[in-house]
Amino acid sequence: MNLEMVLNVFKGLCIRFLMFDIVGIGCSCYDFLGISSVSPNIDGKIRLDRAVSDGGGMVATALVAASRLGASVAYLGPIPGDNIGGLIKKSFDIEGVDIQYCKFDPNAKSHISMVMVDTRTGGRTIYSSGSREEYFMPEDLQNDVIQNARFLLIDGTYRAATIKACNIAKEFGLTIVLDADDRLANDPDVYDLMGLVDIIIPSNRFITRLTNETVAEKAIAKLKESISSSIVLTLGGNGCIISDGNSFFRIPAFKVDVLDTTGAGDVFHGAILVGLMHEWDLIQSAKFASAVAALSCTKLGGRSGIPTFGETIDFLTDHGVKNE
Repeated sequence: MNLEMVLNVFKGLCIRFLMFDIVGIGCSCYDFLGISSVSPNIDGKIRLDRAVSDGGGMVATALVAASRLGASVAYLGPIPGDNIGGLIKKSFDIEGVDIQYCKFDPNAKSHISMVMVDTRTGGRTIYSSGSREEYFMPEDLQNDVIQNARFLLIDGTYRAATIKACNIAKEFGLTIVLDADDRLANDPDVYDLMGLVDIIIPSNRFITRLTNETVAEKAIAKLKESISSSIVLTLGGNGCIISDGNSFFRIPAFKVDVLDTTGAGDVFHGAILVGLMHEWDLIQSAKFASAVAALSCTKLGGRSGIPTFGETIDFLTDHGVKNE
């Protein structure tokens, strides 16, 4: 047996014992946030009350939330070689998100978001540069990391690689979760994508645009005509609705002093996976995720307010909710 064969056997043994709770493939970016109580006019200028920057992106922030809550997580996607890419990498490293299976691409351009937060409501407006599909293709995906995980989180970015990841996940029995935001509503292949997953977590804008139904329960029922997945519909300050089978269960949002809602949905997605990781049912997991998302809204930025597992349990206990 030559050295190469020995190394391959050793690698195989290591991989066999490698276990991530959650792997995610999708959007990762870097956010620049400004907060103000004044809305700018065209050609006008405003003075910000405060400005911060941090890592962002749907799947990326969900993984950060899950990591902070105690899960072992890995991100799959490109890490650009520009200056912003260095900041994205650093933000993952700080939060314990494994990026060894990423594609480090010196020619890729980083996805950047400019976020304006209104102090009067905590609402935000996002200007995003987006990413490019060719930055992470099926051949860039390492199968082993998916085979040895429990959950796969996707958001539809890097579609060809995502479909391959879903097929691997299905073969090895992972639970696949889709973060469905409004940009996917006009995607001609969205039903094919939803057909690959076990749980869909749509935003209210997504499901309204997709079904043309403004009543949440009617929109869920219409969507269920085409898919068999469980649905957790997020409604922002109005909580969420769970449909697992033919029943509906509404969970109200926790009341907190909201500073910034940036990333709250992404945090919810990561937290609900942590609940499922603890083998809680979907309702119990969603209550936990609602608490995590609420706490994340009390600080500026999509990640600075994400609580720890213990802080979340304390918050739930204070609000009369038991998670066991």
